[in-house]
Amino acid sequence: MKKAAIGLSAVLLTAACMDVDPKYSDLNESAANGFPELALQLGRVNPPKCVLQASEWEPVFIKNNITTGRRVTNALNGMVQNGQILYFQDKRVIAVTADYCGK
Repeated sequence: MKKAAIGLSAVLLTAACMDVDPKYSDLNESAANGFPELALQLGRVNPPKCVLQASEWEPVFIKNNITTGRRVTNALNGMVQNGQILYFQDKRVIAVTADYCGK
């Protein structure tokens, strides 16, 4: 019974990992382009203001499997560096820039 449970866990873990898009871990992608599709998703959360508290933007990250510290940091940094968002770390607030707000 233990072997079956371990085997099933491995299958479930493999299936779960297949749904994780590796681009949010890619530092080169982050630096080159940011993540415009993620910025657009964030821009649809609270238009027309497009200022999001952590309780508003974190579900978008979770939906996109951006859940580890490395992936969150990479996604935020990439979008900031490419002018897609402003991130106020002390308040955990994201302001989506006009090009991505409500689009």
